[in-house]
Amino acid sequence: MKNIKSLKYIGLSFLLASVLGFSACGGDSDDSSGSALTKISLTNGKVVNFSFANAKENVSDNSWDFSYETKARGSSFWTNGGQVGTKGVSVCLAKTYPKLYDANHKGVLSEFKKLTADNTLSDFTAVTKSDCKAGKYIDDNLATAINTNDWLKVTPVPRSAPTFSLKTGKEWLIRYGDATSYKYAKIKVSSVDMTPTIGKAKIKLAISKYAGSSFGTYVDSPELSFLSPIKQVPAYYDIATNTVASASQPWDILVKISGHNTYIQVNGFASGGGTVGIADASGVTKPSKATYKQDTPSGALSKPGYYGPFDYSGFMDNEKTHNLLSTFTVYIFKVGTDYYKVQFTGIIGVNPTSGTGGVLAFRYARL
Repeated sequence: MKNIKSLKYIGLSFLLASVLGFSACGGDSDDSSGSALTKISLTNGKVVNFSFANAKENVSDNSWDFSYETKARGSSFWTNGGQVGTKGVSVCLAKTYPKLYDANHKGVLSEFKKLTADNTLSDFTAVTKSDCKAGKYIDDNLATAINTNDWLKVTPVPRSAPTFSLKTGKEWLIRYGDATSYKYAKIKVSSVDMTPTIGKAKIKLAISKYAGSSFGTYVDSPELSFLSPIKQVPAYYDIATNTVASASQPWDILVKISGHNTYIQVNGFASGGGTVGIADASGVTKPSKATYKQDTPSGALSKPGYYGPFDYSGFMDNEKTHNLLSTFTVYIFKVGTDYYKVQFTGIIGVNPTSGTGGVLAFRYARL
């Protein structure tokens, strides 16, 4: 049997999905019933997003509702809510097709082939807000490339708030800068000063930049403060200038509190539009050869397929085909007081060799 974990990262460069009744052209749908398909052009390694209220793709402000990225090491959807975004978007699976999977949740290829954008339209049209009760909406979670347990020690205190201190000994490699000429450094957390009950949360990082053949001396970052007495305030940091930044400026790392958790995030994939990556620094002498990870999301759009709204035919027929097939799940997005039903019908036109080109097709309607 194939190693499923490794197959998850085959990426769309080897996937070519087909959608019946769909032409590969750009532009937004203006059909308020949701019967027409909206299409977003894709580029390998580039994050795309969409705002339902604005009926617009690739918005530059915080009005986006979902994002999608296809790249050589995997593909994913995420929403502007939970631990990933700040808009408060949550999602429910309103309509699924249970026959697509067997008792072990292995896809049944013959059942996938029965579904099309045309013959699932009536199911999409029938979905209403009543198909999702309040407790069924899911917020996105975030798996950060820098694990909080590797640098932050939390000590419970009976009948009182826990205390926080630095856990030493862990270093990471960070890849940053332009994707055509990456730069590398080692990083570690050098100090922790956190008392959230009085609105104080600060850390410092130490950076050792790679000079082409060796790493330099560690240099402390400025103090990164990510909590005030009245609100949580993410702290952004730019490695190249060793300065505190903001969301609208170039940044590589952000530190924030979300709920009861503290995160160090990097600017890439689910945490930003950059290409910053993290690797374990242990024993690495050539950072360009390391395997880098980015922050990855999980939530309602991670279900029911291996790629959320989609699944891979190769898992079902022992790699005889390499198609990305839609599950035709209907999701309901809760965006503030507004609700939208959404069905991702497929991806078409991806070059199977380079992974470039193609469009993401979906339909949606306000409820």
